[in-house]
Amino acid sequence: MGQYYNILTYKDKKYTVYDRSFKNNENDKEATYMLAKLTEHSWIGNFTMSSFSNIIYENPMKVAWVGDYTNQIETNDIHNPKLSLETAYRLHKIAWNRKEQSLIQKDFKNSDKILVNWDKKQYINMKEYLNKNTYNHWCMHPLSLLTAIGNEYGGGDYYGKNKEQVGIWAFDLISFENQEKEQNLINNGFNKLVVEFYENWEIENEHK
Repeated sequence: MGQYYNILTYKDKKYTVYDRSFKNNENDKEATYMLAKLTEHSWIGNFTMSSFSNIIYENPMKVAWVGDYTNQIETNDIHNPKLSLETAYRLHKIAWNRKEQSLIQKDFKNSDKILVNWDKKQYINMKEYLNKNTYNHWCMHPLSLLTAIGNEYGGGDYYGKNKEQVGIWAFDLISFENQEKEQNLINNGFNKLVVEFYENWEIENEHK
């Protein structure tokens, strides 16, 4: 069966759960829902990813994409060595038992940003990532894949290139920053993380 994902953040001793839906503004009564399976919404340019990216722009917080099958995973399914199985189960309970919020719809320009992991002192240059991972005008989003917990437990999960790297940043302190800050990060001991995420059908379509 398919696995659904909620977005969980933690900042200032507060957990917040987002259900991938988005509104035009906070006063809207009805929200538009983005598809819930990981690969259905984990691509550059959709409103769920863009709207959430604005939340963590220059605003570091712990982030995890928590699948509803996370309470079934085993230790070997966790790819972030800082995340214990006990913590993963606790995050699942929070992500799927607390009141969910909608995102506020906003565009987000990725090509002039860097995606930073403050815990691991790593970053992704998004312009370089886009150039390397765009096929047939599609590009998987590294944020949701790198922070996902529960992958490979349901339909719609990510089974493509480097699937073993899914979740290596799960519930780490993450933010987007302007690309101009890259050199400063390097000067402070941060390392560039080069990742490749794409599904086989993307490559096949590219060469048709």
